[in-house]
Amino acid sequence: MNRFAMLFFACLPLSVSAAEDVSGARDLPGTQRFSGSWIIQYEAPRQVDHRLILGGLKKIDGSLQPEREERLMGTLTRVTYQVSEDYDLSAVLAHWQDQIFGPERDLLFQCQGRACGSSNFWANRVFGIPVLYGPDGQQQYEVTRDVRDEEHVFTVFYLIRRGNRRIYAHLEEFRVPSAAAQHISPHPRAMMSLLQRERRLFLRGVRFAESNSDPVVSDNVLARVAAALNAQPVLPVAIVGHAYDQPSAQENLALSRDRARKFLSQLQPLVNTPARLTAHGVGSLAPGGQGRDPKDRIELVLP
Repeated sequence: MNRFAMLFFACLPLSVSAAEDVSGARDLPGTQRFSGSWIIQYEAPRQVDHRLILGGLKKIDGSLQPEREERLMGTLTRVTYQVSEDYDLSAVLAHWQDQIFGPERDLLFQCQGRACGSSNFWANRVFGIPVLYGPDGQQQYEVTRDVRDEEHVFTVFYLIRRGNRRIYAHLEEFRVPSAAAQHISPHPRAMMSLLQRERRLFLRGVRFAESNSDPVVSDNVLARVAAALNAQPVLPVAIVGHAYDQPSAQENLALSRDRARKFLSQLQPLVNTPARLTAHGVGSLAPGGQGRDPKDRIELVLP
């Protein structure tokens, strides 16, 4: 190679990660982008009537439709990243899952690969961003939620590696008033996925009055928990009760154990192989709930 050719190649960028963001773009609040990525499309926060997809795709009257979706009015921000093809798809996925999962977030829905259905549908019908279209086996879609006093903050994440090996990550932050979104519940498969990832799952739809062992269960919570457990019919799961409002540690221990047993008695008739479920109480011996979790609570725990 002559020295002119060597000089030419030396002047080329070492990685396409040197590309700049589109004008005015910024990362979603509280997130840190994957190293070697840049923003190719950005939509600033705006009020919209938005379609939030919370289930996989199925054919209805011969056409593909989401099995579950909600139309909500709220504030939407959208960011689309391109990632250098030098990186492994699993590394990009792990980075973003660390960003959007956490003790203060519910996982509402998750699918991967061909289980998500048609990438063409997601790219063009859901997001309206053709560059997100790629092989069906190279995609991931997730929706998480952070519940706050006045609003629910949904984070939508879609990842794809195209046939040319380019990787794209699309994120949406959708803020909705709490009154309009409080009815939205996690998909049972998402509940099981989060339990297996975190090894604990706080059941937000189960509450207790002070000093009372009888659970107050929100609509459909038992059915959703049972469906999640039935998806893994041999997995041992502990029902763990917590209690903090009694005068002594021993009283809290007894109350929490009674709470766990009573919840289990309601759940058992709906669960396949109920013998794999056990009830335990830890009273006030475990620290208070993580993040926004209340202290008096029921959790599913993998022993």
